[in-house]
Amino acid sequence: MGEDIATRKKQRIVGEVEQFAMPQSGASPWPTKLRALWHALVALLAQHAGVDPQQLQLLVNGRVPPTEAAGARKGDQPLQLHVQDEKLLIAGRQKGEQAPHFDRDDSADKLKQVYTIILYLTDGVDSTAFPQFPLDEFAVPEFDAHDVVQNAAAMRATVERGCLNKERYDRWPVRVGDMALFTQATMHFGTKNNILHERIALFSVLTPFDEKRQDDYQIYSWLYVGFAYGEQSRESAEALWQARDFEPLQRFSANASGRRSHEAYISCLLRWGYIRWNPHARKNQPLRWTADSERRPSPLSQDAVARLFYGEEA
Repeated sequence: MGEDIATRKKQRIVGEVEQFAMPQSGASPWPTKLRALWHALVALLAQHAGVDPQQLQLLVNGRVPPTEAAGARKGDQPLQLHVQDEKLLIAGRQKGEQAPHFDRDDSADKLKQVYTIILYLTDGVDSTAFPQFPLDEFAVPEFDAHDVVQNAAAMRATVERGCLNKERYDRWPVRVGDMALFTQATMHFGTKNNILHERIALFSVLTPFDEKRQDDYQIYSWLYVGFAYGEQSRESAEALWQARDFEPLQRFSANASGRRSHEAYISCLLRWGYIRWNPHARKNQPLRWTADSERRPSPLSQDAVARLFYGEEA
C-alpha cells in the first residue's frame, strides 16, 4: 500500500487490529491489476480446497458463458462465487488476540456457502486459530422469522463439549504467502502478535451473495452462550465475565436494538453478581467487573436497569 495507507478508510476491530479498506476507486484505489491477480489466486486456492470449479467461472473468466448464465437463472447451475470486502489487517506488537467467533449472523446454510480467505504477509507469526474438532460437532445457531433460536439444545451440547474453549483450537507458524480458506460457519479467533513489529494480512470474502454483511454482527462466544442458555442465564453471565478482557459490553451498537441488548446483558450480569453497580452514584457510571471473592447475586429486572441508566422506563 505504501505511503497512501493514511488516506484509506480505517476501522479498529476486536484485538485492537487496524482494518484498512482496499477500494476500487477514490483517492487511494487498489490497482486493478493487483486486484485481478488476487482474485486469480483466490480461485486457485478455492479449487485446491475442493470448491466446485463451476462456481468459480465468473471469478476466473470474468463472466459466465451465456448458456450457463441462463441456466444459473433457472436454478440448475451452481451459484457463482465472487470476491468482496478486501481489507488489509494490521496488528501491532502484542495486539490481535480475539475471542472465538464467526463473522456474521446468518442461516447455517448460507454461512457454509461463504468463505473467508486470509493471505499472511508477515514471517514468523501464528496463524488464525482454528478448531481441532470436526465442524459437524459445532451447532451453528438457527433462527426463525422472529429471531428465536430453534436449536438451543444442540448449541448447549456444543458448549458442554468444550467447543468454545480456546484450548480446543490450533494455530501454526506461518510465512509470507501462506493462505487460509474456511467457511464462515467456522468458529475461529485471531491470535496475539508476539513478534517485535507489525503483523499484516490481506483479508477477503468469497461469496455467491450480493449483500455485504461482514462484521455487521459477529457471533462471539458470549453471544453463542446467551443463545444456547438464554440471555438472563447464569451461563450467559459467566461467559461475559470470562471474556471481560475483550470488552463484550462495548460490542453492542448505539441504535435502539443495540441499547436494548446492552441493558439485557447488564441486567444479567447484575443479577448474578458479575459486575458492581452503585444505584446511588451518578448515571452512566463505569461498570466494574467483580472478582470471584466479591460475587454477590443482586437480582434486578431489565426495566430497573433502564431506570438506573437513563432515569426512564425500558
